[in-house]
Amino acid sequence: MLMGLYKLNDSVVDIERCQITRNELVISVEPKVMDVLHILCEHSGEVVSQQELHDRLWPGTTFNSSSIQRCIALLRKSLGEKANDSSIIITHPKRGYSIGVSIQSHTLTTKTPRASLKEPKVIFGLLAGFFLLVMLVFILRTNGSEGISFNQLTPLTSNSSNEYLPTYSSSGIYVAFVRESVSGHQQVLIKDLTTEKEMSISRHFSNLKSISWAYQDNGLTVVHKEGSVNRVELFTFNPIAKQLAKEPVGLFNSSAEIQSKVEWLSETDIIFAIKNDDQKYVILQYNIVQEGNVIVHQFADDDIDLIDIALSPGRTELAMALSEKGNQYPLVMLELATGKLRQLITIENGIHSISWHPSDSSILISSREKLFNVSLAGDIEQIPISNYKMIKSASYSTLADQMIMELGSYDIDIIELKLDSNTKTSRVVNTDALDLFPLYSPRDNKFVYQSNRRGFFQLFLNETGEERALFLNPDQEEFFGFSWSPDGERIALATTHNIYIFDAATFKEISVTSLAHKIYLRDWFNSSDALLVNVIVDEKSMPAKYSLNTGEVETFASISVSCSAIDEDDNIYYNHNNQIVKVDNNNQTSLFWHPETGDIENIVVSKHHLITQVNDASGSQYWQVELNTANDKPILKSLSQELTISDVTHNGDSVLFYSSFTSNKELVVLSMVN
Repeated sequence: MLMGLYKLNDSVVDIERCQITRNELVISVEPKVMDVLHILCEHSGEVVSQQELHDRLWPGTTFNSSSIQRCIALLRKSLGEKANDSSIIITHPKRGYSIGVSIQSHTLTTKTPRASLKEPKVIFGLLAGFFLLVMLVFILRTNGSEGISFNQLTPLTSNSSNEYLPTYSSSGIYVAFVRESVSGHQQVLIKDLTTEKEMSISRHFSNLKSISWAYQDNGLTVVHKEGSVNRVELFTFNPIAKQLAKEPVGLFNSSAEIQSKVEWLSETDIIFAIKNDDQKYVILQYNIVQEGNVIVHQFADDDIDLIDIALSPGRTELAMALSEKGNQYPLVMLELATGKLRQLITIENGIHSISWHPSDSSILISSREKLFNVSLAGDIEQIPISNYKMIKSASYSTLADQMIMELGSYDIDIIELKLDSNTKTSRVVNTDALDLFPLYSPRDNKFVYQSNRRGFFQLFLNETGEERALFLNPDQEEFFGFSWSPDGERIALATTHNIYIFDAATFKEISVTSLAHKIYLRDWFNSSDALLVNVIVDEKSMPAKYSLNTGEVETFASISVSCSAIDEDDNIYYNHNNQIVKVDNNNQTSLFWHPETGDIENIVVSKHHLITQVNDASGSQYWQVELNTANDKPILKSLSQELTISDVTHNGDSVLFYSSFTSNKELVVLSMVN
């Protein structure tokens, strides 16, 4: 039996330490992976089948070839070889593997006797070693992910279609993803990274929500929606024949919205998130054999949105990315054995997706154009990457030397509509960027809006079709609303930590004030130099008055509200529990208006009317409500575009919207560069 050290070509294999040394580079190998190599070397000159390898390494378990293929792929990478050009580990199709080179015993070089510390060479060596240690610590601290520097982006495919939702197989050999045609048909594909070949599910989808690899890579789990039914289906995959099943196995159907990808706890149990009839997020564990489910966790807070889940490689913890009011995005950990929940970290400015490091030691966060690595102790590091596009679905390769991700360019335009024309719209801002939240000047001949055309938000002013940058945002702060002064001479802007006041004519900064509370700026009072804001306190977004003179905040209600607005008499209107509430000058509160069905999206106010957008399953409805009588009528019934109302002129003759977004998504690989 082979023991100790031996050589395969230029690689030295250390069985006991699970290490392979090649070109002075020491590579640590998983014990099971080393066991595969050890067995092959013991049977040098023979072909060892996958079944035999499986029986020796995983006795008493169901045979699955993907585990063996993963070990072989990792060994070839550690030995510096590729699958299509391997001389050490030879593949014999449908038979197994063999060692294709001679195996040579190897011994460590004998060390010379220890020298005296007084000898100059020894002192120099110690100093050099200390210097190298300091440099290594510096590199480990400054790089974004466990000492690895990622900064080389290459495309995964050369296809010009929208591609998204990439996911590595656990073996690291395959990547599954979605490709969408111009007509909106979605196709699920698998790419073999060793051959660059693609294979696809023959079926097309129109409302696909997520894809994920099944247990031990034996198939793809697809979540999609047909009509009002959410379906979880499994398309089995044969990695030897490299074939996907034409027809799926149905696993789970529900009228409740499935809010996450499906993760596999075992061959029979899956875990995922739904939103129940009470609009609460629930984590379900479902047994596909017994067809029964168990509630693993239910969120009680109505103000929490679940963004993504990720099961740890050891299948012991479920990481969950959440969204709360006030630009707060917690990352929480659910211990599956005990049900205990702990908050790992909270970040600002959004989380798009999460995934685990293959070592089970940290979590990768995709956050807008940035990537962060978060340790299980809650330490966060940004991964260096030169990028200005939105990142989603980033995940590590099996060896953690690469990441795959979706990069997206998103476009939202600003639309103006003259109410007397009813349906004739004009695209007044049309760039390949996110142009959002346009607000008319009180003089109605210009509007201000925010745009991310440089990869972060800046403030622009549009007057009769010509635009100028009002605030370039050199520190790349996050915006939380802006408003015109009643006379149209000033513009207020709220960011994460500051309130800026600008001269609307000269674009000069008049003042900047630090904020004691997180706020969202909604409007400017007419009778006082104060702003209508939503102040974030104890995770509640409460309506309040912010004095520009003193910085004091006066709340009007201790409840969470949205869509706050004021009329020219400084009466306040806001949405609470899908009802528009009015607070008059005497601080008297009353119910002003509510829709029969649907959810209130926004509220804008003109001189005589309030206009609100109500969304339901059939689309958007717009209601015009008289301020004096609360009499209402539907308007813009023939408006066919998917638009979100943003503002109305003072006299009520024109409305500004922003469009639904269009996107261009591509898949890229981010490689480690030493």
